[in-house]
Amino acid sequence: MILFFLFFSITHLDPIRPQIQIDEKVDFKPELGSDFLLSYNVTSYPASLIQWWKSEDGKHYQFITQCPPRQENNESITRCSPRLEMCDDHPGKQKISNTSFEIKDLKYPEDDLFYMCNASNEYGNDSKVFELKVYGNVVDIMQNEVLLRFVIITIPFTRIVIGTTINTGIACWK
Repeated sequence: MILFFLFFSITHLDPIRPQIQIDEKVDFKPELGSDFLLSYNVTSYPASLIQWWKSEDGKHYQFITQCPPRQENNESITRCSPRLEMCDDHPGKQKISNTSFEIKDLKYPEDDLFYMCNASNEYGNDSKVFELKVYGNVVDIMQNEVLLRFVIITIPFTRIVIGTTINTGIACWK
């Protein structure tokens, strides 16, 4: 008589509402022209839709991109993975994956914004907001009713001054 034994395991995962963890050691006040990299991790079951947003005032947000849920080995837990998966294409200069948010060559004021990461599945959602303060010396000078804005950054042995003109909307008639 031949006996056959079948071994199998059944894994049951309880639903997990999304939880976002961000690397708090990141410098949220980087210097002008430097690169910014934020690592983050989303844990959830089933996998979450991850969306990124930006805002000038921290109140009104504009959509940047989304990272669709992914499946790994019939498991749909969203978590930090050694496999980097880029999020949907978007017109911005941010490079966003399922585990990182990156901006190269930071500019002021274009990158000096609030950013929000939102992860959601059918059991809930979680959001994290951070303010990126691009550091540089900004000097505003009013001259002939025109606002001149200068950003001064100091690099060892060099001083660079970048200037822009901002129209204040003041009109003069004679």
